[in-house]
Amino acid sequence: MNNEIRLEVTCVHCLEASEKEIYPIISSNNEVAKRCLFEEELFLYRCPHCGHYQKISYECLYYDETLKYAIALSQDGNQLLKRLKINLSGYQIRFVKEISELKEKIIIKESNLDDRIIEIMKYKLRTSLMSKATYNLVLDNQAGLNFVLLYPDNEIIKTFTFWMYDYMQTEKKYLDYLDNEFVVGTVFATKAVLSLNKIDYINIDYH
Repeated sequence: MNNEIRLEVTCVHCLEASEKEIYPIISSNNEVAKRCLFEEELFLYRCPHCGHYQKISYECLYYDETLKYAIALSQDGNQLLKRLKINLSGYQIRFVKEISELKEKIIIKESNLDDRIIEIMKYKLRTSLMSKATYNLVLDNQAGLNFVLLYPDNEIIKTFTFWMYDYMQTEKKYLDYLDNEFVVGTVFATKAVLSLNKIDYINIDYH
């Protein structure tokens, strides 16, 4: 299912055109594409004429045949899968809209963790923060698993230690109540926490 194509790109700085190899479909076994993804090069074009860097955006599907896991990076994951016409029977599928989410989902799955539990842990961290700035909170593994707070330009503001004990306690509390959805993010975590809180409240009421 590997798929690499050459895309013609016009530099916004010097207006010269050149080609860049892009990967609409990425296998976990494609070490070149995976390295480019984690080194922030997959969606970055460097003009060979003037050296100017610019971001390029395109949809892609990442899949792991061993883990039976697939992630669609798109504003509409369902439409992307329909266009690609790839058989993902038996795969766990996730839809994401940001590159940081794509990387995070890979890290989570390869660390043998459940992204639903991770999102709930992030929800609890997020609600403890006083900052009203726009930021992303993602799980990163550059120096061991940590939650990192990122500004939109990917500048790291703060790092929070990932504790396996907290993960296991959260999993024990929430796992039986979680659905397996395509989109697992902030909204998913908020609904999960509020729903369980409601159940706990009802149980207390009955006793």
